[in-house]
Amino acid sequence: MITKEDIRFFLKHGTLENIPFGVTREELEDKLGKAGKIKFASAKDTFPSVFVYGRVEFHFAKYKKAVFYGIKFDPWVDPVERGNLDFNAFQWAKEMTRKKSITFLRNNKIKFLDKKFSHDDKAWELETEGGVRLFYANQESPDVYQLKRFERFIQL
Repeated sequence: MITKEDIRFFLKHGTLENIPFGVTREELEDKLGKAGKIKFASAKDTFPSVFVYGRVEFHFAKYKKAVFYGIKFDPWVDPVERGNLDFNAFQWAKEMTRKKSITFLRNNKIKFLDKKFSHDDKAWELETEGGVRLFYANQESPDVYQLKRFERFIQL
């Protein structure tokens, strides 16, 4: 069965609607099917720390009974198999600039903080009321900051 997730819900609440923080690796795979890619924190690790579906990374600690504690989306990596995940961020993120993101957040009544990096004048960050951090970089024109990734990690 397909699991639908909405970017608006995620940005506002800081969690996915149908895949809450705290699920185990097994529960994630039961819901989404086999991950398109699995990563280990190091070659010595026994248990995987990242399950990738499309361009979405689900992060786990590297021990056996670890639970889902972080999510990262990168619109610029080559996607892998999505499994049963249908997350409308796939369409949303690729063409998103900082200005378009601000308009989107305002139109959807999602509060946010707008932060320019003091140590890098080519980088910008928006942080939503749900604690989702959106990172932007300026690589083309001085006024265009393109979305590079967004993420949310929690303390367990």
